[in-house]
Amino acid sequence: MQVEVWSDLVCPWCYIGKHRFAQALAEFPDRDQVHLVHRAFQLHPNALNTGQRVVEMIAEHYDIDPDQALDMLSDEADTAAGEGLRVQMGEILVGNTAAAHRTVLWAQQHDPAAAARLLEGLFAGYFEAAAAIFIPADLVPFVQAAGLNPDAALLMLEGDEFSNHVHTDQAEATRLGARGVPFVVIGDQPGIFGAEPVAVYLAALTAARR
Repeated sequence: MQVEVWSDLVCPWCYIGKHRFAQALAEFPDRDQVHLVHRAFQLHPNALNTGQRVVEMIAEHYDIDPDQALDMLSDEADTAAGEGLRVQMGEILVGNTAAAHRTVLWAQQHDPAAAARLLEGLFAGYFEAAAAIFIPADLVPFVQAAGLNPDAALLMLEGDEFSNHVHTDQAEATRLGARGVPFVVIGDQPGIFGAEPVAVYLAALTAARR
């Protein structure tokens, strides 16, 4: 059974949803028969890699101070904490995720298990360590930690391989009715939008199995 998960690597609800889906899958009796597929989705496809913090961007946009901007992110931080995730919402950076998505899609084609490690590493690195994950040099340590060849990844990123894949993934999510991410499609069931509770994901897995 194939499960497609559209997400963006700088989306806190995607990280929360990923954690919840992993819990649901751990409780699913036929989990060994589930094939997870990452699909790319960019919430901010025109974002620039400026090194600016997200709270600074929000503060400038709404003409408020950074502490007030951080308060606007409290729901994400509190929900993540409830899931045991220590996100650094005050330190995470603004950036374009195209290269990171391309690297995950490349890894997924060559080594799905390593791609899963890479995806988790990127989410954790960005949200829990406030690491930059945007340019090729940022991605090298995550590629190495996942057991992949960094030279091969850098060579891929020098060209435009998987760039079109990022765009077609996003277009497919829109065609399927996604209003944002996370967006999960389990088998031929209707897509699930948002970081739903574990029970919702488990029920959807069970329905798809039937």
